[in-house]
Amino acid sequence: EICTNFDKNMSYKCPMKYFFSVLCAAQVLILFSCAGHQDALEIKETRYFISVLQKGTLTPQHFLSYDEVAPYAETIEKYAGFILKDLTAETVIINYRTTDFYGNPIVASGSIVYPTRPNDVRMTFEFPGIAHVLKSGGPSGTFPNPMGLPAFFGYITLIPDLIGYGVTTDYVHPFLMPEITGKVAADFRLAAKEYLKTVDISLPEETVIGSYSYGANVGLALAKYYQLHDEYNVKIDKVFLGGGCYDPRAAFDGFAASGKSGYPILPFIVMSMDYYYDLHLNYQNIFYGILAEHYPDWCDGYHSKGFLTNTLGTDMHQYLHPDFFTKEKNADLNRLYDYLALNSHMDGWTPEMPVYFYHSTEDDYVPFECAAYAYEQFKKRGAYVRLIKGTGSHSDFALRFVADVAAYLLIK
Repeated sequence: EICTNFDKNMSYKCPMKYFFSVLCAAQVLILFSCAGHQDALEIKETRYFISVLQKGTLTPQHFLSYDEVAPYAETIEKYAGFILKDLTAETVIINYRTTDFYGNPIVASGSIVYPTRPNDVRMTFEFPGIAHVLKSGGPSGTFPNPMGLPAFFGYITLIPDLIGYGVTTDYVHPFLMPEITGKVAADFRLAAKEYLKTVDISLPEETVIGSYSYGANVGLALAKYYQLHDEYNVKIDKVFLGGGCYDPRAAFDGFAASGKSGYPILPFIVMSMDYYYDLHLNYQNIFYGILAEHYPDWCDGYHSKGFLTNTLGTDMHQYLHPDFFTKEKNADLNRLYDYLALNSHMDGWTPEMPVYFYHSTEDDYVPFECAAYAYEQFKKRGAYVRLIKGTGSHSDFALRFVADVAAYLLIK
């Protein structure tokens, strides 16, 4: 099981010193872990991988300077700098072949981060990227990507850009649509396998999937896709998902109940559903006030989260139609809800692999109801699922999630 600190209600307590202890354990585990844990290469041609777009080296400094980590960088360097200072990993951005929402061929991109020494490879870690309102905010928008940190400890880390980011910024991202995002992420794995062959590294079949926030939705979509498609030959060890939405209806219901959101992502979900399902929604029946006046222009991927949050605020009553907060809704909202229902992870599927849901009961971005609903539904069907809850903001709980996943990867 995971190395964590739980209270009797499965509430997680993770002090910063636990995070440091994880890093310290890394040195010992790297020295004594088995080297050369790779599967045989079987690729005879490149069907998915196209070319390398960028290549470089990831260092701890890239991780410490990352926006989400920078506030803690001085403390991390003080207690764990001696471990991190000499670690490096190779990283590339590649483009590859996959398909879009309609099944048409498309060229997408993503980042591969892998150990500098091939014999250090232990397993694969798949980290679907976190959603951004800016087109430039996708995973490969930051290079080298600091989320490739597991590569320092022997994990080939795969970070797909998904549609709408990287080389596909001309496309609308299919928010909360697990079937297409799962396939695009799965095809990236095949492309990564083909690329790694060119540098004499084989991609281990055994994988751990983990991601946070919007990436958690894609992570579960990826696990589902692998489970339903044996031809990918992937052995899922465990799935770690934090602060995510797994049923769009549960998220919308949670927002309607609280009327608050610290991250203005809901308008993007509406635009995505409307675009791909051709719903012809009347936005005046969904939005309100200044957003109704500027929608969908403000959701074009070129207006920042800061701009949207400062302009709209966190009170959703200021920019969503009053009917959104009622049980009856209105015709356009009910039509939207019908299509949200089509994209639930819980309908018609039960995971066969262990899944760990992490979520703060005080999450200000994604309602806690999202994790609670997924856990309850899967538990009823006999799935091996755990719900680890705690307190703090969406960002605060991300540190706890990362520390726990890091601990598991190191002891694995």
